[in-house]
Amino acid sequence: MATVISKQAIEASSSHNVVELLRAVPGMNVVQMSAYSFSANSRAAGGLYTDAQLALIDGRTIYLDYLGAVDWNFVPTNLEEVQQVEVVRGPPRRSGAPMP
Repeated sequence: MATVISKQAIEASSSHNVVELLRAVPGMNVVQMSAYSFSANSRAAGGLYTDAQLALIDGRTIYLDYLGAVDWNFVPTNLEEVQQVEVVRGPPRRSGAPMP
């Protein structure tokens, strides 16, 4: 299942960063942990940080291997430059199953 947030939807939203845009995506949990710290993951992934999601910006991963999570603070916050946001969700991964 995929959700696309268009440029028009981004401009019409009151969001200040990409993570806030994800609040409107079905199946996503977004938690603001402090003024500048967010966690976003799919409900199937579970936990505050997840090793079962991939986030890309311009085709390059922002997944941090050493942390085992996506650090959303590294996502550019200038929404004027973002053309669209795509979220692709798949079936839940069994606990302990290796990543593909």
